[in-house]
Amino acid sequence: MQNILFIANALETFNLKTDSTYLLLVTAQEMGYNVYCCQACDISYSNNQVYAQANLISIDNSRNDQNWFKVINSTSLDLNYFSAGVHVRTDPPVDLEYLNLTQLLSIAEKQGVKVYNNSSSLRNFNEKLAILNFSHLCTPTMISKNKTAILDFINLHNSCVIKPLNQMAGRGVFKIDKNDINLLAIIEITTKYYNETVMIQKFIPDVVNGDRRVFIIHGKVMEYCVCRVPQSGQIRSNLAAGGSGKAVTLTEDNYRIANEVAIWLQQQKIIFAGLDIIGSYLNEINITSPTGLPLINREVGVNLAKIILGTK
Repeated sequence: MQNILFIANALETFNLKTDSTYLLLVTAQEMGYNVYCCQACDISYSNNQVYAQANLISIDNSRNDQNWFKVINSTSLDLNYFSAGVHVRTDPPVDLEYLNLTQLLSIAEKQGVKVYNNSSSLRNFNEKLAILNFSHLCTPTMISKNKTAILDFINLHNSCVIKPLNQMAGRGVFKIDKNDINLLAIIEITTKYYNETVMIQKFIPDVVNGDRRVFIIHGKVMEYCVCRVPQSGQIRSNLAAGGSGKAVTLTEDNYRIANEVAIWLQQQKIIFAGLDIIGSYLNEINITSPTGLPLINREVGVNLAKIILGTK
């Protein structure tokens, strides 16, 4: 029986209805793997060995409360012990500690450990900045922490969205207009008084109709995606920010964008990504911990986790 490790957030914090990591854990157990979990803080290096203080767990997927898993034992294991690979599922922020984790995983990869998504991609491709590789697919975008440059961009495009680069779930996202009385205050807060670089984009009106989380696995665009719709009067469609989601098939325009990105993902050896598409624009390329797989499994009976875990 093969062993598999998931580096993730605390299991007690999972939203079982939306968290892809939950479905990956359940599916791994159903596929006959010994399922181990740990957090990023449980990864260490000593004597030329990268190891994890990992919990072997059993899962009762009939439960929908915090008792859905049971820890069988906890032990320190060389990452090479996990013959079925190490899946990195730690949520952003992608901060210095996250980058330190990827450095340790890079050492493990050199020793033969299979890491998904690979450590260099997790380190090199910020989920928001990655779309700059496809600027022709994006709404007008600026990356800056310079006050004058930011204001010039907003004055040019009038209605914009400003957001931090290392967060998730819609955190820190603001819609701003050039005549907004709070314009400077929002920019100051988001850039931490012009000390942190942010993304500013021309506002996409289609966002009121929601966005689409399109999944790409092993370089192939999946047929079903999650259509996420914001609450009334909101622009954030993230499920964690109160948006609602449903499983739908991709449009021709979705495929046009996703097929182009899929080629690049395969070149970077990124096995699992979730694209955020608003209207006809690519908005994010999520590679750390894309959510939404349980919703597709529940609504249309398609378990994409099986395809992800097909890598050996």
